[in-house]
Amino acid sequence: MKKVYCPDCNEYSVKSGFQKGKQRYKCKVCNKRFQLYYTYKAYNENTNSLIKSLLKESCSVQGISRVLNISCGTEVSC
Repeated sequence: MKKVYCPDCNEYSVKSGFQKGKQRYKCKVCNKRFQLYYTYKAYNENTNSLIKSLLKESCSVQGISRVLNISCGTEVSC
């Protein structure tokens, strides 16, 4: 069995049910719940920094959402 570690504190995590067919995990130290693979692109590590960079370059909200293939609402909330 593969050991899974928390993305925040790098401590050992245990299985904690399913959400929409995806296995969820819970950190035993910080109690954070997470998935290993997200289909929602806003959860990618570099998406938020990429949005900020594109906004600084005066790209439009609609243009950024088209390029990153995310919704405008997701982009504004980041």
